[in-house]
Amino acid sequence: MRLPWLDDQVLDPFDLGEDWFEILLPSLQLVLTDKIPVQQRQKAEFTLERLRLRDDERVLRQRQQWYQLYLDGDLTLQGLEKKAPLIARAIKKQQQASHWRVNIF
Repeated sequence: MRLPWLDDQVLDPFDLGEDWFEILLPSLQLVLTDKIPVQQRQKAEFTLERLRLRDDERVLRQRQQWYQLYLDGDLTLQGLEKKAPLIARAIKKQQQASHWRVNIF
């Protein structure tokens, strides 16, 4: 059942920009980034809340399963990029930050 009034409040997936959302490790929460245009920010926040994408227990369990497959070596980073691209991006970001810290010290 479609709720037309909701269409104006939730972001259209086809309108999403690159890097508008990211996954935080190790919590696996989905958060907004600074790349969301100011005029879309409220809609993006509402979308996370309404669709329970930020930290709903069921959503987090699914993310945890993908992440654990990667950690256990049962899924490569390349495979994770195909199945859970935001988690893969978070891992790459974490790896880059670790590499940067190691090279500085």
